[in-house]
Amino acid sequence: MADRIVAEAIWINPDRVSGEPCFLGTRLPVSRLFEWLSESRSVDDFVQHWDVPKEIVLRVLSAAEEGLLEHLQVA
Repeated sequence: MADRIVAEAIWINPDRVSGEPCFLGTRLPVSRLFEWLSESRSVDDFVQHWDVPKEIVLRVLSAAEEGLLEHLQVA
């Protein structure tokens, strides 16, 4: 499921931003979201400041959560 979410929210193009994962249709690196949140800023402020659809931001966060939970599962 996380792969589908990522495919709908993130794109990687080796010719843009050195191939760094960006929000779909933008040149804004996904890492900027996590930097923003680590500074105690809100998702709503991020969306307003960077003009990225909130739905896309929430998909990225959902994929990150799923990836973390999958990584932490005990086999």
